[in-house]
Amino acid sequence: ILLIVDACYSGLLTASRSATLETPPLDQVSARYRQLADELAIEVITAGGKDEQVQDGGYKGHSVFTGFLIRGLEQGEADLIPDGVITSEELGAYVWEKVKEQTHSRQNPRFCKLPDYEDEEGMVLFAVPRR
Repeated sequence: ILLIVDACYSGLLTASRSATLETPPLDQVSARYRQLADELAIEVITAGGKDEQVQDGGYKGHSVFTGFLIRGLEQGEADLIPDGVITSEELGAYVWEKVKEQTHSRQNPRFCKLPDYEDEEGMVLFAVPRR
C-alpha cells in the first residue's frame, strides 16, 4: 500500500490529481524486486511537512508535488538507479529533491513507512514507461 497525499499539512501523516500507474511485468523485475514486491509495505509520500502549505503551478497545471510525481513516473525520471523499475523509495527521494528545489525549500515532501510498519521490508514498484 502506498498512500500519496497532496494536501496542505499532509506531513502530519509522517510526524513520527493522480496518474495511472502500473506494476512492472515480472520479466522486468529482478529476483530482489520480486521479493520486495511480495513483502508487506505500508508507505506514505506526502506533498509537504506537517506545517507546510503546498504550492500550485506545476507540470501540466497540477500542484508542484503532483507535477513532479507525474513526471517522475510518466517519463521515468524517478528511476534514480536506472534499472527500469521505480521503487517507492526512489519516487519519494525524487519528489523530495525536485519539489524542495522548485519551492526553494518552502515545501518538503516526506516519505516513510507508516508507524508500526517500519520493520517491513516490502516496497511498491512501478515500471518505467517504454519509449
